[in-house]
Amino acid sequence: MTNPQTQSLLLIAGGGTGGHLYSGLAVAEDWCARGGEVLFVGTNYGLEKNLVPHYGYKLETVPVSKLKGSSVVVRLKTLVLLPLALVKSLWIMARYRPTAVLGIGGYASGPMVVAGWICRVPTAIVDQNAIPGLTNRWLGKIAKKVFLAFDVAGSYFKKEKVRITGNPVLRSRLPAMLGHDESGRDNPRIVPTEYPEITLLVCGGSQGAHALNESVMQAFGLISKKFPGLKIIHQAGPTDEALVRKTYAEMKINAEVCAFIHDLENYYAKANLVIARSGAGTLTDLSNWGLASILVPYPFAADDHQRANARIFVDAGAALLLEQKNSTPEKLAEMIASLLKDTTRLESMGQAARLLSRPDAAKLVVDQLLSPFEKGGHRGI
Repeated sequence: MTNPQTQSLLLIAGGGTGGHLYSGLAVAEDWCARGGEVLFVGTNYGLEKNLVPHYGYKLETVPVSKLKGSSVVVRLKTLVLLPLALVKSLWIMARYRPTAVLGIGGYASGPMVVAGWICRVPTAIVDQNAIPGLTNRWLGKIAKKVFLAFDVAGSYFKKEKVRITGNPVLRSRLPAMLGHDESGRDNPRIVPTEYPEITLLVCGGSQGAHALNESVMQAFGLISKKFPGLKIIHQAGPTDEALVRKTYAEMKINAEVCAFIHDLENYYAKANLVIARSGAGTLTDLSNWGLASILVPYPFAADDHQRANARIFVDAGAALLLEQKNSTPEKLAEMIASLLKDTTRLESMGQAARLLSRPDAAKLVVDQLLSPFEKGGHRGI
């Protein structure tokens, strides 16, 4: 079966961060393109609260929060709310009767995938990182299929459940959909070149990153005179946006500063080098667009998964790694300058990133969701 029209509703549970949510939106896009419908289930405080309606999907919420890495009070509150979250999830299952349940990571995916399993509906999960999240590691025990972005994450799950699909990405964020060639660079006949020759893109994730912002600004101050044609595009986050814009203005650096960039694909097309955290969504984009990068992993990410993500790109020759504890302005400036002076190295790093790309990940996930699930008491699709 390759078309969901007769049993159309896919329930996608989870979110919280852009890395989780955008992969779910990409799967939803492919599922709906085949005639199906999608319902998202998340929380009332994560990114899904605004992004899911923005993309035209219905959102239900469940009362759940995090257990790992939170205070004792928050963990106790979460434990108290878990039964209520499961009851709400079972109510959602009864009301909407989905064809399948797909967990994409994040707190809401836990009770919702469990509810799907209880209701004997086929369940699956997507994990976008080199080290799977705690919720997904638990859910992998009951899910029928586990879709992974990286091979190394397969060791956390039973081999027969694992499918290496890559991280699903929205079609609008792929180079081919925007009139770019396979290298990800501009086709000047379709997209006009409007930026200077050297463009650096700084991405601190969907919420920005204060420590990264501080280090990057000072580093650019050290090298700006050596590269007079330098253009900075900086996603600073809502908290630091005003400070970052003011600092660049005082240093007379040509910079475009945004709290959050919704159309990052238009900036990837212009960038020569990217400085970023190493969340799953960012790395997916870097590989699809074939971009060299300096990665500064968020040191407090669960299980240090950003460092593990970055290591895959570094080992492939696609990126340089800079630990936040070592991220002095001087060190970062040295790394940036060395790459900007060596265009051959920049190009080879971009090509290495491109080899990690899996632009058809969303299609592969939906193909698997539409194929019969393994027998074991749960009905197939």
